[in-house]
Amino acid sequence: MELSIVEQRYRAVLEVQTGEPVVEVAARTGVSRQTIHSWLARYAEVGLVGLEDRSRRPRGCAHQASAEVEALVCELHRPTPRGLVAARPGRLAANPSSSTSVVLRRPAGLPLCPRASRRASGVTAAERQRQRSARALAGARAARSGSP
Repeated sequence: MELSIVEQRYRAVLEVQTGEPVVEVAARTGVSRQTIHSWLARYAEVGLVGLEDRSRRPRGCAHQASAEVEALVCELHRPTPRGLVAARPGRLAANPSSSTSVVLRRPAGLPLCPRASRRASGVTAAERQRQRSARALAGARAARSGSP
């Protein structure tokens, strides 16, 4: 019968507590002596729960915008009754970049800046340039022919 991870670690902790050298227990278990010492410390601190696998996921994100900045960006970009975006009153104490502002507005369903919405439409810059050239050419032809 195969032992679970917690049972294997508990057995190693018990061996060390009964007087076995850490180096020998580590060699039999197939881990480093530092690992055995960390198991001993975690077992002494919280018991068997300390011997379970722990998440390697980071506890936080250093560059994530705070809740206050996120709420302020969303409030400043909330549409007005006329459909316009509220004007930005001066510089913010925590002034987020325009890319941060777009990232925060997208999940909130708030309007994005015009450049971002053009990119999202799938029309390339070259295609927009061709469209502008075609409009200018059509305007020049209309001016030559005298029609408005």
